[in-house]
Amino acid sequence: MKTIRILTLFFFFVSTVWSIEKGYFSGKSNEDFSSTITDIRNPNNNLGLGLLKVKKDGEDSTDDDDDSGANKKDDAKPKEADDKKATPETKTEKARIEEAKSLILRYESRGNASGENAILKLLQTHSIPEVRSEAASALGRLKTGLRTLHRAIETDGYLVRQAAYNSIANIGSQKSFKYFLKGSKSKYSEIRAASYKGLGKIRSSTGREIIITEGLKSEDIKVLGASLEGLGYYNVAEDRTIFKKYLESTQLELVMQALIGLSHHRSKESLDLIYKTLESKPNL
Repeated sequence: MKTIRILTLFFFFVSTVWSIEKGYFSGKSNEDFSSTITDIRNPNNNLGLGLLKVKKDGEDSTDDDDDSGANKKDDAKPKEADDKKATPETKTEKARIEEAKSLILRYESRGNASGENAILKLLQTHSIPEVRSEAASALGRLKTGLRTLHRAIETDGYLVRQAAYNSIANIGSQKSFKYFLKGSKSKYSEIRAASYKGLGKIRSSTGREIIITEGLKSEDIKVLGASLEGLGYYNVAEDRTIFKKYLESTQLELVMQALIGLSHHRSKESLDLIYKTLESKPNL
């Protein structure tokens, strides 16, 4: 009996060792582990879904935050870059304008052909309108470059056209008659004013008629004043009646323009009228 028990225990011991070596117990552990993994991945398992959902939400949320941050940076960076880029460009353009204006004054002060040619080139080729406008004004003061000024009126923008009109009015050439005629009907008062002044300087009978019938009827004080100045160049005695009317005006600008117009008469009667007006209006 005792021997049988000993044999039974021995057999159990041997069986246990053999089972361990064959991996039966580890197999069970693997099976439990596989079962656990299956439960986690099982779409019907609430815990598995919860875990997956949390992970998915976390990933989406992180991506949104990153995208949002990236977008904000992208939005901000170009703006900062533009601001930084715009400032030097603006300063550079202003510096270029001032430099060119100084250069034009130096060319103008030369009073020779080389200076005039340099200004003509600036009017024709410079990329900045303000510089071309200054060049056009300089040509008017020098009373030269009429053909180039005409071309600027035909092809350039308003800023340069206005300066060119003032210049051809200062020059006062018969060759500019068609430009004055067209300019007198411009929608811009500055161009109309220059045109009526120019019509006076060329002293054509047609120009005088246009000044009297159109320019002096303008409601724009700038155009009306320029028309008075233009009328004075004709030095017609009967026009003194017109000037007397405006010398009595309460608008000082019109009085001044009438005095300027009369000064072009260069007649004794007109000079007497000027002196009497200045005596009666010492505030001028």
